[in-house]
Amino acid sequence: MHELINPAPITAALRPGWDRQRRFQDTLVLKESWTFELDGTLTPVIRPLCEADAYHDEALLSSLSACCETAPYKQGAELYLFGTAHPPRQDTTAMSVSITLASAHQKTWKKRLAVLGESHWHGGLFGHRRSPLKPLSPLPLRYEYAYGGTCVESDRRLLANPAGCGFNPDRGRLRDNRVPQIDWPDSPMTRPRQNTTPAGFAPLASFWEPRFQASGTFENDQLPEDGCPIALNARADLHNAAPLDQRFEQPFCGGEILTLQGFFADHAEAVALTLPALKPCVRDARGNQLNMTCDTLVIDCDNRELSRLHRVGLSQQRLKPQRHTLTVSL
Repeated sequence: MHELINPAPITAALRPGWDRQRRFQDTLVLKESWTFELDGTLTPVIRPLCEADAYHDEALLSSLSACCETAPYKQGAELYLFGTAHPPRQDTTAMSVSITLASAHQKTWKKRLAVLGESHWHGGLFGHRRSPLKPLSPLPLRYEYAYGGTCVESDRRLLANPAGCGFNPDRGRLRDNRVPQIDWPDSPMTRPRQNTTPAGFAPLASFWEPRFQASGTFENDQLPEDGCPIALNARADLHNAAPLDQRFEQPFCGGEILTLQGFFADHAEAVALTLPALKPCVRDARGNQLNMTCDTLVIDCDNRELSRLHRVGLSQQRLKPQRHTLTVSL
């Protein structure tokens, strides 16, 4: 049994679970959080850990509004973002939003999305064409506005995004003639039945693809006798929630420069945030420092908050637990 002592101004929690080899463990999770100004100033704040996924609306038909942060492990590192696209002018019909992450240890990474005003597909002699784009209002960057959806009539859904729009799996009349407002700038949708990967920055629900593929399968759909909820053929990225192109091979090391553009009202310029290099320290009763892994970066542009999560698995005996004291410091 592990006992946690946390006098530091950060959030820390111990949670029981299983490691990727299906061995029982305690997982120690630390959460550092900051508010940020548009000039890049970071101010430390204390925010609670998110203990379970939350949805914008009904779970089966909406996207995540928050993502569980107490997973027992992750593969590599990942980032995800919640926010709103803010057009620079009232007459803007299309714009882009982007995230850039620069690190001294890894190649600079960038992701950009196109955000469009409302439009619809209209049929004609030569196929479907889209109507002119309407002026763009501030648009929440939720998967509800990206390609996807659920067809109640035929009980079919796009497994990569059942919450989206524009999904027309059946021939004949279009069931949903909306053109997705969040799209890929280099490969936009040009026809209503075009199959494309949903565009977004936010985390994916566990039963969406490709996350569901990572969960593996249980023989006879039953948990094994040891009660471990991890299938034998589960992948190492079972608990990763970010889109595939927002995952990284190596953990975050501190000092990364995060650049955000298009997410803030009346501020079209890029906002650059430098993550602190100093990372929290956890020591056991003998003074040995634990090897924490910084595996998650959470960006909330609407509230101008930034969090990073550190994680380590601690072996635990279920039948004869021993008490181990852990102390957190900065």
